[in-house]
Amino acid sequence: MIEDDNLVGHHIGNYRLKGVIARGAYGSVYLGQHWLFRDELAVAIKLLNTRLGNKKQQEQFTREASLLRKLKHRSILPLIDAGVHRGIPYLVTLYAAGGSLRDLLERQQGQPLSLEQALWILLQLGEALEHAHNQHVVHRDLKPENILFGARGEIFLADFGLAVALE
Repeated sequence: MIEDDNLVGHHIGNYRLKGVIARGAYGSVYLGQHWLFRDELAVAIKLLNTRLGNKKQQEQFTREASLLRKLKHRSILPLIDAGVHRGIPYLVTLYAAGGSLRDLLERQQGQPLSLEQALWILLQLGEALEHAHNQHVVHRDLKPENILFGARGEIFLADFGLAVALE
């Protein structure tokens, strides 16, 4: 596990870490900005809580990142970049400014989503999962925290870090 409390303001790859978005069992997610293309949208950078200690681990991370980058669908959070910084693997994705389904449910204060809203979310998720399954990828960590909303309300299935490629 890495100690990352002091990484805000530092650079990871081509990105400057601007703030912490979330922390979880598998890593920490930061808001980031490309150091050169500052007029572009902010990104989310997930630093994994592990170090790649040998060539086999590095090759596995490279394979998984390449697989995730190929999952192109309007309802799957796009992987923009990936790399290893001082032995720590990281993934760079679009920043989903609308927060997660968990955030939305908490704002509902115990009230259910409208039927129309719930069906719209389920339809988008179903299409994203179908696309992943057609690519022989199983998500394995479907939960409200991994269902994100873009700035315009679009839905993104995220965090395929636990995905399994089916042989």
